Amino acid sequence: LKVLSQEMGQTKQMLLLNNVRYIFSYIVRNCSPGRLAKAMNFLEAEAGISVNRLLLAEGPNTYNQLLLHISCSPKEILNGLIFLSEKEAHASDQSSQVSVQSEKDLPFLLKPKLLGILAFFNSLLLGMHLETDQKRLGLESLIYLMDLLGSQHLTPVRLKVMAILRLSLTLEHMRDLGLKAWSCFVHNLEMTALGTLLSEIVVSLLPLLDEHVEQVSDIFTFLFVKCCSALQRHFNEIYYMPSHPQLAAVNQVLCECHDSQPADNRLQTRVSQLLKDCRHEQADVRRYSALSLRSLLP
Repeated sequence: LKVLSQEMGQTKQMLLLNNVRYIFSYIVRNCSPGRLAKAMNFLEAEAGISVNRLLLAEGPNTYNQLLLHISCSPKEILNGLIFLSEKEAHASDQSSQVSVQSEKDLPFLLKPKLLGILAFFNSLLLGMHLETDQKRLGLESLIYLMDLLGSQHLTPVRLKVMAILRLSLTLEHMRDLGLKAWSCFVHNLEMTALGTLLSEIVVSLLPLLDEHVEQVSDIFTFLFVKCCSALQRHFNEIYYMPSHPQLAAVNQVLCECHDSQPADNRLQTRVSQLLKDCRHEQADVRRYSALSLRSLLP
């Protein structure tokens, strides 16, 4: 530490404070709970600062760095989060602090921090100088986190998550993992929220149909076939599903839904829906709706 601080032109105290999030994450993933306490005592002695102040110096950043690795070291990260939450509760003297005993308690601990956590994962994918492996790790941990949160905690932040998932599809070498994340997302949303997002989900995934046909068709099959009874009232919003062998079952369901409308009003209903979607806040929905509307013109 002395050599590093001299080379970097920082005091030993500042070196530890500036990097505590990475140090703590590494210790958590590589030390037993007993050794974790000893390691933190060593850092406290070296930095001349209490463990509480050392850990909470960067606040949410310490949580974010732990959660980055939750997919590959879930048990160790749980222990680290328990340790960190106890220190946080002690420092703030909050008797109402969530008590974390097992993984099922984590969503309640993370709930007030979720927006910051999602912003961290978003910035990770945007990072121009980060290696692909680091971004894949972040996306894998986001998938783990979505499963952990479940519908109760994921649904309120669904729009923030969708923005990250759209971003993941722009990264060419991560689209397979991005689609896995989309699948996890749709499986963990409340059905009422999922229905209102149906058109946005479809247009986000359609461009990848040819390149990743199995993954995209599996997601569409879940939405339109397996969840038909729960989501079918939103099916009349989807008029741009392409004809594709892998989507035969999906198109059959959509066709039956559209055919169930009064014959005299089908065209009018379709045009009205497409005109409405041409004013949608999401650009891809507007584009697909405009193209579908154009195809109806002679």
